[in-house]
Amino acid sequence: MVRVLYWVFVAAPTIALLALALPHSAEPNQIGILALAGCAYGIAAVLIVGFERLPLWFLVLVVAIGTGLVSGAVYFSGDESSAYALFSLWIGLYSAYFFDARLLAAQI
Repeated sequence: MVRVLYWVFVAAPTIALLALALPHSAEPNQIGILALAGCAYGIAAVLIVGFERLPLWFLVLVVAIGTGLVSGAVYFSGDESSAYALFSLWIGLYSAYFFDARLLAAQI
């Protein structure tokens, strides 16, 4: 469970940084997206260091923080139909697979 969340918190900011490096139409707030990517990498480091010792409530908190990071990425992209919104799908899929119905409802 932690390993999958770790890879989500590594893959999403990596994709976001690649998107910044490629040509794009809207002018995103690059500093904001870089800050969010840094936060995501920091969370990934905590997940890998605490791997087996992390309680379920902490993972629920990390997924909720992930929702905030995705919302921030959409905001900083400057485009309501930003591709960063697709990262919300990862959060929903992770929550549906690893959490019970009550925690899933809280994440959505």
